[in-house]
Amino acid sequence: MPLRMQYADLVICLDVPRIQSLQGVTTRWFKHFGRTRVDMAVGCPEKIDIEFLQFVWTYQEKIQPHILQQLRESSVDTIIFKSRKSAKAWLKNLT
Repeated sequence: MPLRMQYADLVICLDVPRIQSLQGVTTRWFKHFGRTRVDMAVGCPEKIDIEFLQFVWTYQEKIQPHILQQLRESSVDTIIFKSRKSAKAWLKNLT
């Protein structure tokens, strides 16, 4: 992450409730089951396993605090959206 932030002008975070994250994961899984999404590496079909679900479930407690700390310590501008709706509205207003 420090290397990425060195080259970043802006970091955008989506901080939605974990249940919403799990809904997104399962929706994506059903929609693309057994296929590789265009935003995935070739040969990496959509899948869900227990480790990934645990990662999503515990992300806000285990991972997110470390990321937010790194962002606070950096000089990179950061925007944190608390909903997909607010992120979409911000993106829409960019044009």
